[in-house]
Amino acid sequence: MRRLATFIVCAVLMGCDVVNKYSTRFYCDFVFQPNLFPSSALTRSLGNPGDFVIVHPDIQQGVTHLLMTANHGHWEKSDTDLIMRAAINNERYNYNAMGAARGLIIGHSNSFGMKAFDRQCPNCLNDYGSPRYPLYWNPKNEQQVVCYKCKRIYSLEGDDAFPVANGKKNDEPLMQYKIELTGNNELLRVHN
Repeated sequence: MRRLATFIVCAVLMGCDVVNKYSTRFYCDFVFQPNLFPSSALTRSLGNPGDFVIVHPDIQQGVTHLLMTANHGHWEKSDTDLIMRAAINNERYNYNAMGAARGLIIGHSNSFGMKAFDRQCPNCLNDYGSPRYPLYWNPKNEQQVVCYKCKRIYSLEGDDAFPVANGKKNDEPLMQYKIELTGNNELLRVHN
């Protein structure tokens, strides 16, 4: 009986150390219809290992645009500046629910499949308390993003995206979100 009690206590305590790899710190519920934009940088990145895009919304003359910056390649403006028109039912989606800084990094890693990360540097968010420090592509390595404030560099090729350069002890990895692609490229959802 005593051994069973000890085992239960140890199991509970060990379970407390398990960290959920999907962030719930900031609300995220991004929905995208890849079949409506088959040549977009985002749609192409979902099926091509090593391809990622930074996605963020922008309102231009009252119309939402999804702006994308791919980690490599040359793209037509029509594939990186997507207009979310009401004619294709995009008005029902909330493009403000895209994590801490209203921006996501979405793509397909070489080893871990589809991934979605918050564009906000999590360590600057902790250090400065404000989601004002977005990540940008590292010009020296297209599989990495860099924070210009703290100079940390994060690799998108790991399962958890911890800093790989200029980090400190106890740094946090990028905030990661669940990613689902349903049907025949009909609906992409990135969420908590």
